[in-house]
Amino acid sequence: MSIPNRSTGPRSVNGKAVSRLNALKTGIYAKAEVILPTEDPEQLEALTAEYHQRFAPATPEQRCLVDSLVSDEWLLRRFRAIEGQLLSRVLRHAFKVDEESRTAVAYLGCYDNLNYLQRRVNATRRSFEKSLAVLNQLQAASHPQPVQPDAASTRFVPTPAPTAPAAAPPEAPQNQNRPAGKLPPLPLGAAPVPASPQILP
Repeated sequence: MSIPNRSTGPRSVNGKAVSRLNALKTGIYAKAEVILPTEDPEQLEALTAEYHQRFAPATPEQRCLVDSLVSDEWLLRRFRAIEGQLLSRVLRHAFKVDEESRTAVAYLGCYDNLNYLQRRVNATRRSFEKSLAVLNQLQAASHPQPVQPDAASTRFVPTPAPTAPAAAPPEAPQNQNRPAGKLPPLPLGAAPVPASPQILP
């Protein structure tokens, strides 16, 4: 008799975030080899969820790059842990050395291993930076920003103030050369001016 599956799925916020991203994971996260026995698989799941939430890859290419970022950071965390383990191992056997010099002796004791480890760290960091740059380019191309107008085309040009119409030159007086004692002719329709009365002696 089979027992019915009554699971309601993850209930915590972290669990729901990881479950929502299950379909986005590539094959490398489905293999147990990516996690060593000394590592916590929940930490890798949380790291994967953080990167997918941060970048929200919309295409297979973007998803591959996000997975590469997760893998590179996971390796960097592992390399830091290995460095500490190498130094701790040498320190445990350095009891004959004074306490102030033990750390230096530990570094000298595993110099070759640390040198090789540093090369792995440098290569992984370059891989991380390259994947991040390409991912940012892809996402910027899929979400173009509005073009900002050129500052030269939006500079303020003041509108010239309206100019007042030029005043008409004064009309020259008519009949300037008329004889003395004669009045200028009246315009048409004007009432005649009465003559001034003459006073007889």
